Amino acid sequence: MIPENIVTNIIDAARIEEVVSDFVTLKRRGANLIGLCPFHNERTPSFSVSPAKGIYKCFGCGASGSAVKFVMEHEKMTYPEALHYLAKKYHIVIEEVADEQGRQEKQHLDSLYVITDFACRHFSHNLHHTDEGKSVGLSYFTGRGFTPSTIEKFQLGYSAGNYNAFLDEARKGQFNPDLLVQTGLVTRKNDQLLPFFRARVMFPIHNLSGKVVAFAGRTLSKEKNQPKYINSPETEIYVKSKILYGIYFAKKEIRAKDQCILVEGYTDVISLHQAGLENVVASSGTALTQDQIRLIKRLTTNITILYDGDAAGIKAALRGVDLVLEEGMNVKIAVLPDAEDPDSYVQKYGKQALLQFLQEQAKDFVLFKTELFLQEAGTDPVKRTALVKDIIQTIARIPDPIKRLFYVKECSQLMEVPENMIIAQANNLKWQKLNKDLPDGNRNMPDALKGKEQPVKKTARQDAELPDETVCEREIIRLLLEFGNEEIPVAIEHPDAPGQLQTSYQTVAQCVVQETQSLPLEKPVYRAIYNLFRERTDAGLPAPTTDTFIMHSDENISRTAINLLTSPYELSENWEKMHGIFIDDALNRFKEQVFDIINRYKLTHIMKLLDTTGEQLKTATTAEQQQDLLQRHLRLTNLKRQLSDLLGITIIR
Repeated sequence: MIPENIVTNIIDAARIEEVVSDFVTLKRRGANLIGLCPFHNERTPSFSVSPAKGIYKCFGCGASGSAVKFVMEHEKMTYPEALHYLAKKYHIVIEEVADEQGRQEKQHLDSLYVITDFACRHFSHNLHHTDEGKSVGLSYFTGRGFTPSTIEKFQLGYSAGNYNAFLDEARKGQFNPDLLVQTGLVTRKNDQLLPFFRARVMFPIHNLSGKVVAFAGRTLSKEKNQPKYINSPETEIYVKSKILYGIYFAKKEIRAKDQCILVEGYTDVISLHQAGLENVVASSGTALTQDQIRLIKRLTTNITILYDGDAAGIKAALRGVDLVLEEGMNVKIAVLPDAEDPDSYVQKYGKQALLQFLQEQAKDFVLFKTELFLQEAGTDPVKRTALVKDIIQTIARIPDPIKRLFYVKECSQLMEVPENMIIAQANNLKWQKLNKDLPDGNRNMPDALKGKEQPVKKTARQDAELPDETVCEREIIRLLLEFGNEEIPVAIEHPDAPGQLQTSYQTVAQCVVQETQSLPLEKPVYRAIYNLFRERTDAGLPAPTTDTFIMHSDENISRTAINLLTSPYELSENWEKMHGIFIDDALNRFKEQVFDIINRYKLTHIMKLLDTTGEQLKTATTAEQQQDLLQRHLRLTNLKRQLSDLLGITIIR
């Protein structure tokens, strides 16, 4: 268990923008930062980070919280694990008090990570300190031009050909045989344990946080029945479709350069990193998956795919790239000369030559694909028809309508097909895709997609009404959360001169509690937050800080506080200069805002009492009851009029 004072130090040290930017590319917008939400699939940024308030909020999926909550949700960590993560990031030493209630699931996953880390160190030891490892594995890596520092950085290793080498070391470490099997490092056959990797050079695979989750092993044998590469089977900590090789080492440069270079193989990544191109990852020889694309999208929306000079392989690989377009990313394709791959090219010509090649040869994906397929189709009408259909399918996947229109124009000229035909077919494909998610009754293609003009629907003017009580309650709580300790001037009776007023200062919390304590809050979560302010105010203590609620153990209170403290809108810093319009923010009209909200809340409560009294009058059975209710109704009506005059409104019911 982590001592409370250390927890406080960690929370105080953790800057939300620094924590989030380790995983999400953020851009400034006013006082806040925005980016693509890492918790759901989106094309337009709705994920907001407030450095001043220390919170994040996605206005798309609703995800929200503090720096600790972000690490917990993003990295699938427990609360203590997230604190350890942040302590390591901010160089805070933790001296834990023993916690007897360790969680079994955490211990289980930790055990798997311990074993993969042990295996990584074991393979590295084999590479550097065994005769077989040095003569076979190390000579292979050095022959590829990898330096000692590169070999160390990527933790490259060697698995011995001896069946017992790995198992003997695992037994010495007293590792549980069942856990060894669960990591995929060992298989069980006829009650006998066998190592999964033998006589192979080893490439550890790291997750985004840098933990070793799996391995790829390359054989150096010339036997034809041996697969060149084998990967760890999928486990609880390794899902191949969600991992990109090299992502841990590349993430900072991808964000810094706002570009990701995607290659095919492990050695391609290593060679390019060694040459100084560190924004490079590999799909490990498989077609890109949606999860892998989204992993890149967290860091950048720009991707360049670098292919070997193999025309047949390129055409097959292009089929998976449509998914990247569907995610709203900008994709370029570069094809190396024949018989070259990224590894060999950078070894021969160096970093600058490769960068120049990418700058000159990288082409937009859609146009590249169109030109490639046109060359193959030639003048054959059947092939050209198939080509047009294929390209239209690709264009239909692009979510941005302006970008889609650009491609329609370009491809129309290249394929010699009218623009309106491409648009119609693309719209048809988009509607077919949308239909899959619609109820049966709504599966008619809208006239707008067919190019028919739609009649304008007229809406009747609606009279303005007073906000309901819940809305006013929400604004009261928002005031308390955001400005609870701010002071405002209030007029009070002079203690030495009855009947005369003097100006005094109260905090917003004192003012709100004093004015509303006789009014019940209907919504339980608002009532719970209000009571925390009231307890502090009644005790003569400062109002609780926003951190009290953001970090509250009650998830409902925490989520509500964050929702109220964030807004999807941000006033442009240049608004006043551009338009000559000056807009007062909450602080500039602070006192008026506070009392406006309090009075509106009072008014909604009075309106509710008036309705109740009116209903009671209808069922009153005695003259005495009717008289009491009429007097009450009159008092409430007078209060309603007074508050309406204060607010400068006329209530329409």
